[in-house]
Amino acid sequence: MENYLYTFCCLFFTFPLAAQESWIVQFAYGQEIEEQNWPSHWDLRVLRPLVPALNIWELQLGPTAAQELADWPRVVALQKNHSLRSRLIPNDPDFNQQWHLENNGSNGGLVDADIDATTAWDLAQGGQTALGQQLVLAVIDDGIDTTLTELQGRLWTNTAEIPNNGLDDDRNGFIDDFKGWSSFKQNDEISGGTFGASHGSPVSSLIAGQANNNSLGTGIDWYSQLLTVVGGGSNEAEAIAAYAYPLAQRRAYNRSSGQKGALIVAINASWGVDEVLATDFPVLTNLFDSLGQAGILVVASTSNANNNVDLVGDLPTHSPSPYLIAVTNSNRSDQKVTAAGFGRQSIDLAAPGDGLYTQMKGGSMGSFSGTSAAAPLVTAAIGLIYSLPCPRLAYLAQLQPAATALYVKNAILAGVDSLPQLDTFCLSGGRLNLAQALAAAEYSDCQLPGCTAPYNLSFLSNQPDSLLLSWSSQADSSFLRYRLLGQSNWQLLSTTDSFLLLDQLQPCQTYELALWSSCNGQASADTNYVFWESQGCCNAPQLWQLDSSGSDFLALSFSEIAAAQSYTLTYGPIGQGSSQTLQSSQNNFTLPNLDSCQAYEIRLWSNCASPSLDSLNLQLSTAGCGSCRDLNYCAPFANNNFEWLRELQLGDSSYASSPAPNGYAAYDSSFFLQAGQTYPMHWSWATGSSPFPNWRLGFWVDLDRNGQFDSLELVWSSPTISQMQTTYVDQLTIPAHWLGNYRSRWQLKWGSGAFSSCGDTGFGETKDYCLQVDLPDGLIPIAQAQMQLYPQPARQALYLKSPPNLGELWIIYDLQGRQLASGQWSGQISLDQWPAGLYILHWPNLGLQNRFLKE
Repeated sequence: MENYLYTFCCLFFTFPLAAQESWIVQFAYGQEIEEQNWPSHWDLRVLRPLVPALNIWELQLGPTAAQELADWPRVVALQKNHSLRSRLIPNDPDFNQQWHLENNGSNGGLVDADIDATTAWDLAQGGQTALGQQLVLAVIDDGIDTTLTELQGRLWTNTAEIPNNGLDDDRNGFIDDFKGWSSFKQNDEISGGTFGASHGSPVSSLIAGQANNNSLGTGIDWYSQLLTVVGGGSNEAEAIAAYAYPLAQRRAYNRSSGQKGALIVAINASWGVDEVLATDFPVLTNLFDSLGQAGILVVASTSNANNNVDLVGDLPTHSPSPYLIAVTNSNRSDQKVTAAGFGRQSIDLAAPGDGLYTQMKGGSMGSFSGTSAAAPLVTAAIGLIYSLPCPRLAYLAQLQPAATALYVKNAILAGVDSLPQLDTFCLSGGRLNLAQALAAAEYSDCQLPGCTAPYNLSFLSNQPDSLLLSWSSQADSSFLRYRLLGQSNWQLLSTTDSFLLLDQLQPCQTYELALWSSCNGQASADTNYVFWESQGCCNAPQLWQLDSSGSDFLALSFSEIAAAQSYTLTYGPIGQGSSQTLQSSQNNFTLPNLDSCQAYEIRLWSNCASPSLDSLNLQLSTAGCGSCRDLNYCAPFANNNFEWLRELQLGDSSYASSPAPNGYAAYDSSFFLQAGQTYPMHWSWATGSSPFPNWRLGFWVDLDRNGQFDSLELVWSSPTISQMQTTYVDQLTIPAHWLGNYRSRWQLKWGSGAFSSCGDTGFGETKDYCLQVDLPDGLIPIAQAQMQLYPQPARQALYLKSPPNLGELWIIYDLQGRQLASGQWSGQISLDQWPAGLYILHWPNLGLQNRFLKE
């Protein structure tokens, strides 16, 4: 870590410095100021006398003059002209309990043992850079309670992605990543359910809780956005996978000059593993370096144990990556908390983390402690620094993201409150001070350097064969060269304007652009490299909707593709291998003459000069499926971050699936069974970490086909599974009176609480499948032997030999399980208006049933 500091100091001074800045100087009595012959290289200009009686003046000095003037014997005192502002106090009622922001010494605390937030907010409040780019802070944790009032309007969304369409719309490698990403579930389910998000919610509230809304408390960064990634909490592979998403978003931002991705400047990682040496996780350290090269600092909490991390290690805070900030925990008296890691080489600084008052999962305010609470304060500090009203800093963040990240880290470490009691515990020897970090980061002259490369690029008109590009610049002229990605020859353009039109381009190609400026014949020190994709790609349609459907047709429409001349659609029953083809020049299709209650596989291509390489793949079902698919069932929800139903088997049918959004999914697939038979039932569940005991399994069947699962329809359940296992095997006997089509609900539930078919079911997962129960092959139904139907086939009426008592309830179903008629036995059943077909006559109180054929 010490080697890193030496390297960084050298880098710090490579940044462009201001030509002049304002200083306040007190000269000795009698010293003449305006008539003094000052050295020319000081570039000194007298601005005004401030206190003539004391010979105090405001001067403007060149970058090297201040040190030389300070050594001049006629100078009594010299200082920079600091900006003064009133201290900003938020109006949130619980702010006075948030000692980490402003410590007044109450509750045994030490006055000013805080991060000086109120002074810092006069300088910056987060949100955007000085050049208008939206700042994003990422949190990798167990999820976030998206209903928290303090985080409303603060959660980042991927506006380039269309939610829940099953496609990677922005082509970043992540499908449907609209709200963020879950590396466990491989979707954007960032809410933790009943027991998840209990850690990530207070972490996020500390970083970016709303301020000045007259409600609860406040966070530190008031206007930046939070990107949530669920992951990192089970093993190192999961941790590495969790970092992939923010890295992809920041790289996309850099490559497109902000047209894609997100300006993620920090990742908060309040989790880890004790006593692991850096030599044992080289891949993770290399990943931190890659994140830093993209411009992202990783803020990590160290161990919640009194460990010397330098000696025993810690994952990740023992990592030597310069782009990692390792944080330990201090209390309201500016002492290191006993149960917190330390290390003069490994741990960078301390931050308050003992009993921080913030909004918890569920919405109430509560106390949150540990190094997990300290790290978010440093993450928020990074957001504040990038939001300083300093165009120079914002400009360098665009063109030199890695160097700027190190600059920000150095400012945080240089700005700590140096404390003797922390000197042996961390590299900086101090506790986070927001105001001093901001002051350390702010250039003495924040104006842009005179000759900048083009920045703040905008793609005003993106066509298949042209691009209108605009930018900001302080230069006399700008140059742009471009080429197809992978080719060697560049095309060169120049302009004295702040825009250029690139024409005669090839459609659907990636171009590499390089932009620089010229000032008085001198080229800018920086070059802005951008990658851009021309329009006109022959892609498959991505937006679609089901306009209408019935038992024998499906009608759908979709977004038009500019390059397409027509569209091709193929469809066929799932799993049967056969398909039919339709062509259309319009952006809609109607699929006719379909089978009732049939799931169809549909593929849609665009036809340009040649068919699109990709296709839109859908699975849609016709109506007429009976109670299983036609009725609206409640959708329970659960936390399946840790365990989920992986494979279910009943008889000869088995179905495997991935984790379901919100812990629930309903599938059209059916288990095919026969009444009166006994079948093996096999449950298998996956785990994102080591297996836990105390799981229970429940199996529901909607026997009365009314769209609800009541308590009597929990037809099978397991005992508590006390062993650490992920499979369970039993048998299920199908009663003789079950017949037709049913909805079944399979539930994995943790703990001893009662099963619930709806609402919040806790840890676990619920999945629905259809059951199709038929009569045993080659067997005569019981009812046929006792109450033979005649005539068979029937025409106008149905009669029985040895009939039941008058008034006995009967129900008639079709073979899909739909109830068609019911009544009380009166000697016959009229069939005069019934269409021809095969039907089931069911006597629910007798447990008997028959089939009959109507001509």
